[in-house]
Amino acid sequence: MDTLKIKIRGARENNLKNIDLDIPRGKITAFAGVSGSGKSSVVFDTIAVASTHQLYDIFPLYIRSRMPYRPAPRVDAVENLFAEHPLTLSSGYSFNDPSGMCPVCEGLGSIVEFDLNKMIDREKSLNQEAILLPGFAM
Repeated sequence: MDTLKIKIRGARENNLKNIDLDIPRGKITAFAGVSGSGKSSVVFDTIAVASTHQLYDIFPLYIRSRMPYRPAPRVDAVENLFAEHPLTLSSGYSFNDPSGMCPVCEGLGSIVEFDLNKMIDREKSLNQEAILLPGFAM
């Protein structure tokens, strides 16, 4: 199956001259060769940079504008770097966007609940200061 391989097409970084590669996903892969053959260009300048660009695509623009920038690799295509995820929209992980917000905590990171019994003393009238919230004294 093609999704089991990272597909690089037309890589032209540094010493790479329009190289096509299929690299197995989920496997330990070693790059070996003589000095200057393009090992680092494949791993660091092509795969790593392309995956960083794909990762940044899921962040909202506000976050992306604050991340370190590297120009896109000189390559025709790099495919199958990440597993598919239902929230691959650019704002999918933002608490500012309802589609990326946790439905339980609503993006706050904790659940905020109030206890009415801590807010109102039901044994007192309003004139007797039944409202226990700060700033609501008679």
